[in-house]
Amino acid sequence: MNLSQTVRAGAFCALAASVILVVMAIVGLPAGEGMVIVGQPGLPDNYVTILSPYADTLQAVMALDNIFLIAYTGAFIGAAALVWGRARLLGVIGLGFSLLLALLDISENAVTVNIARSVETGVPVAVGEITLLGLLEQIKYAVATVAVVYFAIALLIAQPASRALTWVTAVLFLLFPVVNAVTVVNPGAKTLLILWMLLMLLASAVLLWRSAQED
Repeated sequence: MNLSQTVRAGAFCALAASVILVVMAIVGLPAGEGMVIVGQPGLPDNYVTILSPYADTLQAVMALDNIFLIAYTGAFIGAAALVWGRARLLGVIGLGFSLLLALLDISENAVTVNIARSVETGVPVAVGEITLLGLLEQIKYAVATVAVVYFAIALLIAQPASRALTWVTAVLFLLFPVVNAVTVVNPGAKTLLILWMLLMLLASAVLLWRSAQED
């Protein structure tokens, strides 16, 4: 597979990730309160009380998230191929952080599923698991911000497609740390974070596809 084919595959992955993200949001909508508490500090009894009605839903969302991370990793690989010729070092760094992001995401999902199964079966939830889940979530989003910022700079250097499309995508990437910071301050703002991720993925899909078509 040459670079152009990798970029095109990345476009499909970004589009697939967009669709999966929407499906995840719809599936998780009935468990709104339960989704908000996940990753937040809390006592085991509080987790059990809040998550008990949503344990099945939470596990379904995590299963989808495991597919989602495969798709967005493919999109990052496509982005690295896109900037390979003119911003290779930045692309490699961004790709490295994106692979770390996927690893953290897998780990976070595994801990979340284990907590949900504990709640479902009546097994006591360990305080250590709740703490670990919170740390994984915060580190994951911190790593994500580093990855997208490096790719944003790489895009501005490489200018792979139309100038306007490149700038729109890069600005969405560069503003992601701000949106993430809002979520850190206000955990209830996760909807904003999901919408922003959707915009980034859709813009990336269009940019990657347009760039592949121009080669």
